[in-house]
Amino acid sequence: MRFLFVNHHASAPAFGNPYRTYYLARELVSIGHKVTIVAAAWSHIRQAQPETGGNPLWTTIDGISYCFLPTRAYGMGSFSRVRNILGFLRSYRKAWREIARRTTPDVVVEGTTHILPIYTSRRIACATGATLVFESRDLWPETLIEITGASPWHPFILLVGRAQRAALKSCDGVISTLVGAEKYYQEKGLPPKAFAHIQNGIDPADFEDRPEIDSDALLGLKALHQEADAVIGYAGSIGLVNAVDILMDAAPRLAEMNVAVALIGKGERKEDLARRARAEGLDNVRFFDPVPKAQVIPVIRHFDLGFVGGKARPIHRHGVSPNKLFDYMAASAPVLFCIASPDHIVESAQCGYEMPEPTADRVIGAVEHFLALSPAERAEMGARGRSYALENFSYSVLAQRYVEAVTAMGARG
Repeated sequence: MRFLFVNHHASAPAFGNPYRTYYLARELVSIGHKVTIVAAAWSHIRQAQPETGGNPLWTTIDGISYCFLPTRAYGMGSFSRVRNILGFLRSYRKAWREIARRTTPDVVVEGTTHILPIYTSRRIACATGATLVFESRDLWPETLIEITGASPWHPFILLVGRAQRAALKSCDGVISTLVGAEKYYQEKGLPPKAFAHIQNGIDPADFEDRPEIDSDALLGLKALHQEADAVIGYAGSIGLVNAVDILMDAAPRLAEMNVAVALIGKGERKEDLARRARAEGLDNVRFFDPVPKAQVIPVIRHFDLGFVGGKARPIHRHGVSPNKLFDYMAASAPVLFCIASPDHIVESAQCGYEMPEPTADRVIGAVEHFLALSPAERAEMGARGRSYALENFSYSVLAQRYVEAVTAMGARG
């Protein structure tokens, strides 16, 4: 089968995150399928960018064919980001015939976060007779409205909402990382012809034989273990949406229990939280700079509990799919999951604590329970998470599910 993935922000290991499309593509190639990924040449999510020279760049990475389309670099301002989006849309429209001719896809997967390339992806699917799949990781425009507080009548919100309606009307099926997305789309009166829930996942190779390389985070965690009875760790973006404030609220009581908190990453809330820690004398809360992806897993292995949080939002009733959850599980770190969500992965795996309505008191209660466990019981909790993650969320498993899903949606090849 020939797959064409369209994802504005898709990447590869040489360029850094995000990886979902790459890992799925690599596993599909390994079982005999041909895969092409169309992406923008510049994305703020990556750590490095491919050089296109102003023209589409066709290249092969790990058996995957890539087409990087020329787009402008941008900062964090909304205007420059919109200009990048429009540049990608122009480049994609300009190159669609060449992309269709080179790839002759059996399946076109429109997986761009903002959905706007759906019109060109639909054109390629129609021209080649391919099955059109809409891959949904967010529910637009509701997610954007809740996160940014934008008006439902903002032109960009209306544009994205229109694109979602077009995607649902024209696609042959939807694949979503959100367990409740199907119900959401049905509530909108636009049910897809077929639906599959396929979570984010893990690459087992990331968790095997990763040597430790000294970093401030790794050395800091080792030092904390000399001082504290347990360390609650968080690795990722430190922003408002990640709700790490709940750990700050619990920190004074955690200090009395000789439990430390380690926050590893960067984000708009990091400096504010660091100032709060200094002002309140929270000496058991430590902040560390981000570590390279290759060193994330060796660092996570030094967490006694891995924290996953999210600011309470109505949109979470449809599900969440935080990558760090699967990283913690695969690294055998028990999980403190503080997001109201219908997924219940931690509960199903019996690998930690779920809090649909998290508070500092509930966090403290969970930590008290954890501290009462023997070292063997804590290790068993982490081992259950790892086993569950490998069995259900390895990208080799998810790729097989992907093939089954698109076949049910009518794909042939």
